[in-house]
Amino acid sequence: MLEKLSKKDKQWRRVAFNICKCKDLSDEIVNRTYMRLYDYDIKEEKLTDSYVIACIYNTYILYCKEPKHISIENFYDISEETTDSTFTDEEINVLLKTETDLKWWQRELLIHSYDKSLREIETQFNINYKFVYDETNRVRKIILGDDYKRIRMESHSNTAKGKQDKRTKEYRNNN
Repeated sequence: MLEKLSKKDKQWRRVAFNICKCKDLSDEIVNRTYMRLYDYDIKEEKLTDSYVIACIYNTYILYCKEPKHISIENFYDISEETTDSTFTDEEINVLLKTETDLKWWQRELLIHSYDKSLREIETQFNINYKFVYDETNRVRKIILGDDYKRIRMESHSNTAKGKQDKRTKEYRNNN
């Protein structure tokens, strides 16, 4: 059976390439199709061109449905774009003074959270937002220790106070 399939190998690879538009992936899809057909022990009478093409297409669909394992090593793709820091200047100063034993992914999240929002990190690296949020907070707590709560309370109170002052000014201007 494999001998019969291999006679039209170039044709199968061309069909797979037309489906997925990637040479390496098309080679992988054809190889997986060969394995599937061999495992299912298909009779040679059934091996028509249309049957093999349908098998190649179905193998591609199965490949697309496989869960993709995103490696944390993808964090090494550093973007040129920078946005406002999610850390305050005081946190950065404490961070520079303190040496800690962070796990490597925590270090990478910390580096990226300095330049990107948590949502941008989630989107770029396909990581759950809750994980990114929890890990960056965990890192901040490790680095800042007892100062973490004080700094967070100050930053929240300043933000709330700024909004309140703005609303008060608008109210006074309108009346």
